[in-house]
Amino acid sequence: MKKYFLIVILFVLSFANTKAANIAIVAINSESLNVRESAAKSIYQSYGQTVTIIDDSNADYNTLKNYDLSVATENGAITQTVVNSLIENGEKVLLLHTSGLVMGGTWSSYYTSPYHNVRIESSSVFFDGYQSDYYLN
Repeated sequence: MKKYFLIVILFVLSFANTKAANIAIVAINSESLNVRESAAKSIYQSYGQTVTIIDDSNADYNTLKNYDLSVATENGAITQTVVNSLIENGEKVLLLHTSGLVMGGTWSSYYTSPYHNVRIESSSVFFDGYQSDYYLN
């Protein structure tokens, strides 16, 4: 059976109703977070989660496996190899904004409606088990 997912629900509820989680946010520059990295940090902290900022130069499997969830917002913050290793070993990873580009494919926005859509046009190991060509509004 195909699985369906909603990114918004995953982001907001990933640890909202459980014990305090230890979350790693992988940042391009850990000394100066950008707006999206800061927003992710603030949201998780508002739910009482412990947030650690990891510089992208230290974002390897051995570092990130020690966290309950690894979050990236920017392309280049985390590599495809690290993401695949985390997923293959049952670790939770959340790729937001442009960070999913490392997984391949074309990620773009056409702004043709007031809604944000995600369209998965090809399925790879990363999306194994998820329905492709499914719109999320």
